[in-house]
Amino acid sequence: MMVRRIPRLTLLTICTLLLCSSLSAQSGGEMLSLDAPLPIDPAVKVGKLSNGMTYYIRANHKPEDRAELRLAVRAGSILEDEDQQGFAHFVEHMAFNGTEHFAKNDMITFLESIGMRFGADLNAFTSFDQTVYMLQVPTDKEGPLGQGLMILRDWANGLKFDSKEIDAERGVVIEEWRSRRGGEARIGDEHFKVIYEGSRYADRQPIGKKEILESGSHDALKRFYKDWYRPELMAVVAVGDFDPVEVEKMIKEQFSSIPRLANSRTRTIYDVPMHKGTRYSLAFDPESTNPALQLVIMHDRPSRDRHGDYRRSLIEQMVSGMLSQRLDELRRQPDAPFLYAFGGAGLGLGGYSQFYVNARVKEGKYEEGLETILTEVERIRRHGFTEPELQRMKSSMMAGIEQYYSERDKNESTNYAREYYSNFTSDESFPGIEYEYKMYQWYVPNVSLGEINEFARQLLKEDNRVITAGGPKKDGGDLTKGDLEKVVEEVMESKIEPYTEEAVASALMEGKPKGGTIVSEKKIDEIGVVEWKLSNGARVVLKPTNFKNDEIWMTGYSPGGTSLVSDADFIPASTATTLMSQGGLGEFDRNSLNKFLSDKVASASVGISDLYEVVNGNSSNKDIETMFQLLYLSFTSPRKDQTAFEVYRGQLEGFMQNQGANPDQVFSDTVDYVSANYHFRAKPWTMETLNKLDLNKSFAIYKDRFADASDFTFFIVGSIDLQKIKPLVETYMASLPSMNRKETWKDIGMETPKGMLKKVVKKGVEEKARVQMTWTGAFDWSMENRHKFQSMIEVLRMKLRETLREEKGGVYSPGAYGTYSQYPKPEYELHVIFGCDPHRADELIADVEAIVKSLQNEKVDAGYIDKVKEIQRRERETSLQENRTWVNSLQFYYQNGENPLNILKYGELSVNLNPATIQEQAKKYFGANRMTFVLLPEEG
Repeated sequence: MMVRRIPRLTLLTICTLLLCSSLSAQSGGEMLSLDAPLPIDPAVKVGKLSNGMTYYIRANHKPEDRAELRLAVRAGSILEDEDQQGFAHFVEHMAFNGTEHFAKNDMITFLESIGMRFGADLNAFTSFDQTVYMLQVPTDKEGPLGQGLMILRDWANGLKFDSKEIDAERGVVIEEWRSRRGGEARIGDEHFKVIYEGSRYADRQPIGKKEILESGSHDALKRFYKDWYRPELMAVVAVGDFDPVEVEKMIKEQFSSIPRLANSRTRTIYDVPMHKGTRYSLAFDPESTNPALQLVIMHDRPSRDRHGDYRRSLIEQMVSGMLSQRLDELRRQPDAPFLYAFGGAGLGLGGYSQFYVNARVKEGKYEEGLETILTEVERIRRHGFTEPELQRMKSSMMAGIEQYYSERDKNESTNYAREYYSNFTSDESFPGIEYEYKMYQWYVPNVSLGEINEFARQLLKEDNRVITAGGPKKDGGDLTKGDLEKVVEEVMESKIEPYTEEAVASALMEGKPKGGTIVSEKKIDEIGVVEWKLSNGARVVLKPTNFKNDEIWMTGYSPGGTSLVSDADFIPASTATTLMSQGGLGEFDRNSLNKFLSDKVASASVGISDLYEVVNGNSSNKDIETMFQLLYLSFTSPRKDQTAFEVYRGQLEGFMQNQGANPDQVFSDTVDYVSANYHFRAKPWTMETLNKLDLNKSFAIYKDRFADASDFTFFIVGSIDLQKIKPLVETYMASLPSMNRKETWKDIGMETPKGMLKKVVKKGVEEKARVQMTWTGAFDWSMENRHKFQSMIEVLRMKLRETLREEKGGVYSPGAYGTYSQYPKPEYELHVIFGCDPHRADELIADVEAIVKSLQNEKVDAGYIDKVKEIQRRERETSLQENRTWVNSLQFYYQNGENPLNILKYGELSVNLNPATIQEQAKKYFGANRMTFVLLPEEG
């Protein structure tokens, strides 16, 4: 559970709620007024240079030997002049295309040389009111940290804006603009104008205007940088494994010399005008697949720096959470007009607070969906929430903060960095987790039901409200503003009963099962793993770690999967676990199970893949038994719920009704089906597929697949104590049913096409193309070959970026990735993907082919090898300190019959990597079997 940070979700000041300043909190006898300012986390050094630049410094050792650096600029698209729309974002792009100390793309080359990856460790984003640059560097040797700060300094005051580089980058920025276009984007643009009507925000989308991106002047671009990248509008953030005193010296040395700008422009804070009553926005598009409703209620800018503000934010979180729980219950009813709906509150643009409800409605059910949403909102306004709802929400919030508090010394540096730049750009407070934990203890238990309900009445007001409806053109073509107004009027005049619910059981299971035993133990000391064989035949692989204080992950597998069912039963088999999950477990239907689990940090689920039955789960230390109980019930007590089946069928129908209108969906379906050589089991689902859903068959298949735990291998990694977990394993895992069946998966004969194949899909009206090139073939399965394969792909990524993006300006984010599998037979797939201008698709495909040929015919420069080695080394340094990495890696090696000690040996393989290796791999894997898929807009 994510703990809510300081008050992103804040609202209006309500004197009846806060009793003005008369309330107080007690801590060790000290009375704290709600008017008292929130403290600053004492672990953070916050300072200001003589030129007005702010800095934040914190020492943190998670991950080890790394520092997170940020440059935050309190400037975004809202500050653009008319001739600059899109240039705040364009400036961000130019930060990677020539600075005082790094010519052209040398910055990316340098960062790759120290093991950092463009995109993952080096990135930036531009919003309406802020631009943030992000960089991770190693700190285990001298040099990279200082060079990282020098890069931030260059971004702040050293961009070159070379004319050739500006014009070359136009293509990249336009491709980013192009990638975001589509039916949903066009609808969103229309709604946005209504929600922010009368404000500058309505006409300052960060992506900008295409015509300005294409031909806006160089001077206008440079003017934005000069006007707004000023010391007093910027902050440096440094969090990581370093000496904070030394880092402060380095920051002062690097940034103090940036001059203030004389006669600078005023950094205006733009308002969003409030309005009476309700506005409506209706927008429909032929490519939309998402019939949707949204209710937005705007509130004035809240204060966010006092104890009372924090308390108010917690109350707001309670209201949002309880409303979402009610909406989730409603969507599980067979006649629900929406597929899902949720409510929330948050900080909107300009620092204004927003309450919202979003819903994906069923086809043609806009009016019914709006009626259901407004009825629930009005029910809360009139009758409020109930005491059981409030107590569940309080317990849930306390469970979340307790787990977060327990990890206070293991918090990732990137999380702290986000807090600090958010403080600078949007005044988010950061008192520190210890103090936040105190405030939760002070405030959460003492919020009364009356207080909550009064807050909700103030929150869910009728003024400053916007209702939007959008979706497929054929679906909403006849809907009018008058139709929506009529729904609002009828709801307001209707009689609405208070919310009622049945009591939720206090225990997941009435008693414990008769446990089994651990019959043997094997230790793999080199990697800290223990393997237990259970009396029912199951195997459990455990690894206690100290990576986190309160984090436990569980996975598991058994060979079989849907491969063991006939084609006639494939649909019931592939939907079996989802259907049972929708039904609940044991005596709990899905709604009551959700309520029971609301204050627990625990989950466990099962699935049926092509070749395996699988298990996934996680928990906190406190709730580990709940995770085991969920696992046990998933095997022994699935619920065949006809109502849940009808709801699921209706939801599938709703999601599928308009999929054929979405160009990206049509393209993806085509790629999957053709890549499987038109195998039945890869056929895209249609409305006809729904006729093959069968609850009874799904239930029978589920029961069969999980009737025998004897061939399951489970993996548990995290903050576990072997002596404490042993009785839980014996009680809940060793007692799982066992039949000692000897079975494995079956090869169903799904093959990829042979030879060269090209498939062009023409769909959509937007001038954009998608390209996927896929090479396939047999794979010589070994750890060494997997490493060589991935290393070659790493070089390929660099080459694609250098050519397609930097040299040609033809794509925004070219991608390359490879997959391999040993079963049912060893094979690989190697993919290159990118989006582009339709008129340049063939040109860029040819460029990819040229890159491939160069990799096959020429040895790459040794510099590429050095970068790949360093990237792999650095990634393994951090990934091997993560529980998720270990649980997944252990399963991978066991599943493929390999020695788990290879998890540590894999990193040693980079030593032998050389240019000849890359050339050999390119010849080996870019073979005769290639599929090329191209999505183009429809003609005319």
